[in-house]
Amino acid sequence: MHVKKSVVIWILIVIAFIIGILTSVVLRSRNKKQQRPNILFIMADDLGWNDVSWHNKDIITPNLHQLATQGVILNQSYHFTFRFFEPLGLPISLKTIGQQLQLLGGILATARQSIRQFSEDSIHFLVPKKYFDMYPNETNNARRVYSGMVTAFDESLGRIIEILKKSGQYDNTLIVFTSDNGGENIYGGNNWPLRGGKQTIWEGGTRAVGFVHSPLLKKGFIFRLIHIVDWFATFLKLAGGKPDPEIDSVDQWSTLSENGPPILIFLTIGLLISFGLIHEQKQRQPNIVFIVADDLGWNDISWNNPDVLTPNLHQLANDGVILNQSYIQPLCSPTRAAFMTGYYPFRVGFQNNALGSLEPTGLPLHLQTLAEKLQSLAYNTYLIGNDQIIFLQDGIWVSVRGLILRIIEDLPLFSGSTMATKRIMFLFTQEAINVIKREKDQPFFLVVAFQAVHEPLEVPQRYSDLYPNTTNVYRRIYSGMVTAMDEGVGKIIKTLKDSGHYDNTLEVFTTDNGGDNWPLRGNKATIWEGGTRGPAFVHSPLLKIKGYVSNKLIHAVDWFATFLTLAGGKPDDDIDGVNQWPMLSEDQPSNRRELVYNIDNTQVYSAAIRIDDYKLIVGDAGQPNGWYPVPVAMDTSDLFTVTFQEWSKVYPLVFYPQLYNLKKCASAKNQFVYSSRASFMTGYYPFRVGLQHGVLNPLKAAGIPLHFLILPQYMSNLGYKTTLVGKWHLGFCSWAYTPNHRGFTSFFGYYNGEETYYSHVCARNNTPANDSYSGYDFRLNDKVGWEFNGTYSTFLFTQAAINVIKSQKHEPFFLYVAFQAVHAPLEVPQNYTDLYPNIKNEYRKKFSGMVTAMDEGVGKIIKSLKDSGHYDNTLVVFTTDNGGQNLYGGNNWPLRGNKDTIWEGGTRGPAFVHSPLLKIKGYVSNKLIHAVDWFATFITLAGGKPDDDIDGVNQWPMLSEDQPSNRREFVYNIDNTNAYGAAIRIDDYKLIVGDAGEPSGWYPAPEVTDATGRYTVVIQEWSKTKPPVQLPQLYNLKIDPLEKYDLATLQPEKAAFMLNRLLQYQKKIVPSIHLPNDPEGNPIHWNGTFSPGWCQPIH
Repeated sequence: MHVKKSVVIWILIVIAFIIGILTSVVLRSRNKKQQRPNILFIMADDLGWNDVSWHNKDIITPNLHQLATQGVILNQSYHFTFRFFEPLGLPISLKTIGQQLQLLGGILATARQSIRQFSEDSIHFLVPKKYFDMYPNETNNARRVYSGMVTAFDESLGRIIEILKKSGQYDNTLIVFTSDNGGENIYGGNNWPLRGGKQTIWEGGTRAVGFVHSPLLKKGFIFRLIHIVDWFATFLKLAGGKPDPEIDSVDQWSTLSENGPPILIFLTIGLLISFGLIHEQKQRQPNIVFIVADDLGWNDISWNNPDVLTPNLHQLANDGVILNQSYIQPLCSPTRAAFMTGYYPFRVGFQNNALGSLEPTGLPLHLQTLAEKLQSLAYNTYLIGNDQIIFLQDGIWVSVRGLILRIIEDLPLFSGSTMATKRIMFLFTQEAINVIKREKDQPFFLVVAFQAVHEPLEVPQRYSDLYPNTTNVYRRIYSGMVTAMDEGVGKIIKTLKDSGHYDNTLEVFTTDNGGDNWPLRGNKATIWEGGTRGPAFVHSPLLKIKGYVSNKLIHAVDWFATFLTLAGGKPDDDIDGVNQWPMLSEDQPSNRRELVYNIDNTQVYSAAIRIDDYKLIVGDAGQPNGWYPVPVAMDTSDLFTVTFQEWSKVYPLVFYPQLYNLKKCASAKNQFVYSSRASFMTGYYPFRVGLQHGVLNPLKAAGIPLHFLILPQYMSNLGYKTTLVGKWHLGFCSWAYTPNHRGFTSFFGYYNGEETYYSHVCARNNTPANDSYSGYDFRLNDKVGWEFNGTYSTFLFTQAAINVIKSQKHEPFFLYVAFQAVHAPLEVPQNYTDLYPNIKNEYRKKFSGMVTAMDEGVGKIIKSLKDSGHYDNTLVVFTTDNGGQNLYGGNNWPLRGNKDTIWEGGTRGPAFVHSPLLKIKGYVSNKLIHAVDWFATFITLAGGKPDDDIDGVNQWPMLSEDQPSNRREFVYNIDNTNAYGAAIRIDDYKLIVGDAGEPSGWYPAPEVTDATGRYTVVIQEWSKTKPPVQLPQLYNLKIDPLEKYDLATLQPEKAAFMLNRLLQYQKKIVPSIHLPNDPEGNPIHWNGTFSPGWCQPIH
């Protein structure tokens, strides 16, 4: 009987093959006789990658968007670029595509835009006002006009398409849209996130937006290469012509139409050939519906917490198998990587952090995902919802790697320009239902990755109203989101039943990491149980034993092997996952005795393993690390505050890319404002010049002792013109201390450490009254600059620096631009704070705006260097004088501490060098450099020789050629004035002796909180009085850059060696010149200004 059946199948195969060949021949013959297509080739002029709505939702191009998403978006469409414009044309001997098509009987029509560039004077006349007014939030005038021009162009295109349809030509027309090159940034174009622009051969200049659209094509994305030259051959072949074999162009029609009728015909033949085999195979291939919640905690589901309403999930769990020891990863991306690859995340590079929105990375392409494996086993595979492991591919937000992501048209995702996030969960549910209803004969793998219950917390009111007894607003909304998700799962299961798929479908529900995890310890992003053990169940009529709770081990990596085995495949032997189907379906022992929670060696070492009932943690398990009951009936000022303070006063939950960004531009800096300036100006550590303690406030009769020859004096002696623009803060009680008398040819700025940005007043109301003062502080050389009252200092200093650069002719110059920004008080023009609408904390918002204003100033200074011809022979150094001040908007996260401390957050700052003179550039240096080194480096560069006695070393070989640093150690400070505080670094080790300063915690930036949030915590931490630390503290900054783990008791020999070295430096200390305030300096004696002349200088 089996032999007869096989013979019948082979007869069917032969018949199908013959039918397929005949069908193909007939269709090819018919195609040749069909009417040749119309071709509408639309080329925009200078349209950037980011200037269409499918890349940038802020651009209004509804007609282009609809054509693109209903056609084929060309994601790798390349063009040429030209660096120069010349009066040339095509050689007469070459026939253009228009001429070629005319020879084939076609009609050629062309149009072109004549105006491409514009000036500010004519900007408003380049686009009708109604289009200009469509972008009221765009503050850049050129960008606003440009955007309006794009929208006007889009509207015109819509009219053309409408005419095509009315004339009956649409169904036989191929529409191709592209740009001639990338956008021109200076005229409003934008190619973000691609590099470069028009007239460059970077991707931003040569990779153009594009799509093809035709009723003959199936919509989607194409990531294959296509070049502008290819349209010649493609159009000519479509028209029935034959391109010259010598041209560079290739016919791309097969690439563009590969999902069209020819492929479907071949697929039909394939299905006929394998009909019998597939029919038999499908009997043992179940459908798999894999439902993943986002950030759902152990205590956020009704079988663990009856206060949460999840009736559908509860019923499914009770009728299936509740997995009580189901483990995931601490964060979303690593868990999803484990699901999709079967490997622990540390084996695929996902051991640290979740993928951020702009990170250009994903799962390595050599790894075949679960979806790709299942596709090879004849499964249809779908992902609906949150991906977080395979996005930002080629600049388009898409999912590939074996998962079909449908482009859903006409869904009400947006209301105006605001995304209706509350609808997303319902859209995901509905699309899952649509997928299930469409599936007929093939098995399917459907991943439904809900956004819930990840922040932001948003849900329709009717769901939060189900929790009237929960007074904590966060918990009430969160619980409503869980219930809304539960409702969606119920609808998906009902659809499985209604469609007839239910009996052959396995449903798995899990979370990607912890959330509210009581009574488990820890939280999301920790390797405590609360971050890695989540609610889960399996449910299916295919389960042989069900209705129980399993306490057997299962890990996220196991789903890969389990699903693949169920589908009839064989997992690779090398993966970490194991097939758990015998355990799940028959309650057999788990195939897993051990699991690795994670191994993260990227910053501070963190790892954990479980073997049987034992768990070992090595290194940092993460914070918060407590046990947190759910605040069901508490308000936000009670338990959540306690939990938040516990979180904030220790150390960061996750190591974000900011650490890398700090590393890549970091230089070691001394900790106090004037101390850094003294180091920079003298080449000596501050404790060697008497400036190791306190700040030089306006009434201090002190300055750098006159026997020190400071940097501008050296540079003047070497023939340099020297200028200080900005803050001095190195003493002014005697004229001999002031900039013009210490080597600066010219000075434009202020003497003190702080003042207002517009009125330039330095004031303080103290007790006793003789410590109070208020006065004007702004100078042009020795003269009071009253005329600058009312102008923002960052603008003044920028323009002054530009004027200095423009005035330089032949002699070399040393220009020291010491911006007032971003010191308190926080003041900045409104247009800069408006750039940060999502920052609710007013301090942080103003601070951020001040940074941007300063950045703009730096850009103008660099432009002036280029315009004046000085750029090629100029070294530019950017640094800060100390760490940020948390109380006034600054942030040193993830480093420990603050301004005024010798923790890394107070002494390590962002810095870079930039110059055409650098022989090696474009890299990140992790080599040691200190503020004192600039003195020796600049003098050596200028042709001088620093004194042998100084602490600074010449670092030019390191900076220009990436040679080893000339520094192995440095002293942070030695302050023996009151409470002793000192620190030294040697190689990777840092030793702190005495008081390192307060605040001493780790403080994330309060980006979206109000001023009563995290800042309250910082203030409380600051105000604590702590006993002086008697024992030295030792840290290895290479493996512990956040200064968490004191190694002094573990490495006493290292601590003793470094202490001895510190004591050798202490022999060089000089007495502090931290003198009491002198009322003679009060501005009331000096015409309301801070003026020199009331002290005798120290020689």
